Order: sequence, then C-alpha cells, then structure tokens
Amino acid sequence: MFRSFPLYYGTWLNYLFSEQYRYFVSHISPPNTDHKRKNPDQSLIMLTADFQFIMFLLHSYDLTKRFALTALKLRYRNSVLGFFWSVLSPLFIMIVLSIVFIHFFPDRFDVRVPYPVFLIVGLLMWRFFTYGTTSGLHSVTNSAHIIRKVYFPREILPLSAVITALVTAILEFAVFFVLILFSSFFFDLGEFSFGPTAVIFIYFLFVEFILVLGLSLLLSSVYVLFRDISHIWEVVVFAGFFATPIFYPLSIIPYRYERFLHLNPLSDIITGSREVLVYGTIPGIKVFICPLAGSLFILLLGITTFRLLEKRIAKEV
Repeated sequence: MFRSFPLYYGTWLNYLFSEQYRYFVSHISPPNTDHKRKNPDQSLIMLTADFQFIMFLLHSYDLTKRFALTALKLRYRNSVLGFFWSVLSPLFIMIVLSIVFIHFFPDRFDVRVPYPVFLIVGLLMWRFFTYGTTSGLHSVTNSAHIIRKVYFPREILPLSAVITALVTAILEFAVFFVLILFSSFFFDLGEFSFGPTAVIFIYFLFVEFILVLGLSLLLSSVYVLFRDISHIWEVVVFAGFFATPIFYPLSIIPYRYERFLHLNPLSDIITGSREVLVYGTIPGIKVFICPLAGSLFILLLGITTFRLLEKRIAKEV
C-alpha cells in the first residue's frame, strides 16, 4: 500500500497544480504556453494560499455558526419526533441488517462482538458521510437567494452544512454508546471493550470531517454548473455503501481486492473507529496515515475547484 500511495497521490497533485487543470475547471482562459520556464515555487505558493484561505474561514466563525444552527433547526422543523429521527433511522437499519445477517448468514462474519454493536459504528460513520456530502452538494444552490443579494465567503455554505452533519453524528454516537454501555451490564457483549482508546476516535471523526468537507466543496461548486452531478452522486453513494466495510469486516476481503478498498479513505476510517471504540485496541500506523493523506488531498482539490469556480457560481446560481 505504501509503495503505490506516494505515486498515486503525487501524480494527481502534479495535475492539480498544473495549468491544464485550472483551464479545465474555470473555462476562462487557455493555459499560458508562452513561458518555457515554470516557476518551481508554484506548488508552494498555491499551498500557502490555500492555508490562508482556511484561516480566513476560521475568522468567519460567527457567520458559519449562524448558517449551521439554521440548517440544524430547519432539518427538524415541523417534525413531531425531531432529533429522535436521527436515532430511529439508523436503529431501524441496524435491526433489519442484523436480522438478515444473523439469521441467514450466521457463520459469515466473525466480528467477536454482537453484530449490532459492530454494525452501528459503520452505519453512523456512513450516515455522517452521506448526509454531509448530500447537504453540502445542495448548500450553494439552496442559498441562491442570499448569494444574489449580498457578498460573503461562499465557502461558508458547504462548511456550515458539514458542521451540521458533524454535530448530528456526535449526538447520534453519544446516544447509541450510552445504550451500548448500559446493555453491557445485562448482556454478554463478547470482546467489547470501551476504554481509554475511545479518545482516539476524535481523530478519525476529524479525518472524516476533512474528507466530507473536501467533497462538499468540490460537489457544490460543480453542481451549480452541471446539475447531473446530483444523480451521479446518488449512484456513487449507493455503490460506496457496498464498497465500504460497513456491514462486513475487511478481513473477509481477499488481499488482491483489499488494497483497492484502502484507496477509499472511509475504509480505514471506519476500521480504525471500530478498533478504538468497540475492541479497545490501537490500529496500525497505516490506518492513521493513509486516510488522513487521502482526505487532505480531496480537501485541497475541493478548495482549489471551489475558488476557481467562485465567480461563475455567482452568475450561474
């Protein structure tokens, strides 16, 4: 995995910093081929600009908080149960999948803990991913009436959508793990061990936040120009549910296919989250580094694309 990792992402980073990519995204002007000498510090300058861009978003904390709170209130408006739907929805999915795999495939997965406990971690991480990217995809177009009236950093819209999804995910994890810990006093949960390693879960949640934010910036900017992206993303999400170890462990995947699953940052994020939350163990270094590197690359791609398309967003939205 480590041998192919630098080459895979390094090739895409070179393309990301190239003039051809900027021309492909912006459609504003063709690449400049008059100068034969290229600036060797071009990549460093762009990385510095992106860092300044991130710091600028951090300074817009109040506006981001207002958008996030508004989105959180609108999500449960006119709903009788309100936030409880965030608990009931994964609960029903967990029950259905547990019945299917426990009764029809009882010897298929050896997860060393009750299958619902194993399953709920993957489901909640996946819900954060799907809800964050889907709401982020529509965040810019849903706020078109505001964009036309006043200027503000447009990146705040997908950022606030992802923060709303993050808050929802944290509340869901808190509710479910209180229930699991309460159940551990009355039922045998196998090798379930909730201990100090659970603190490491914050790291994996942060890495997924970076991943979801990068995808939201990318999807929301492209969606303004190409509305077919929403339909394409639905297919990607559906396929991703089966290509991510949500309801099965990575150990059942043959090695020749497992390395392709590691290209999906969510695979290591969910695997690492299970290790620290359910089994009370610390995963290998690869589970920490690979998803972080992949998520940072996607965030860089999302920021670059959004900034290149920002002027067109104001006109096309």
